[in-house]
Amino acid sequence: MGGRPKIDSKTRRQINILFEQGESAKDIAKEFNIGRSTVYKFLKESKTIQKEINTHDETIN
Repeated sequence: MGGRPKIDSKTRRQINILFEQGESAKDIAKEFNIGRSTVYKFLKESKTIQKEINTHDETIN
């Protein structure tokens, strides 16, 4: 059916890397043909996941 295509995990990682290297959300959005808000959403999700991983690692150690 219709709808927007899924953004795969490889693309999400690329978005994170580009942002960490100083690329603006606006430029990243243009490059991947997605909205700027989507870029920020992916960055937020990535940050949340990383925080959960770090918390889990701390409870193990």
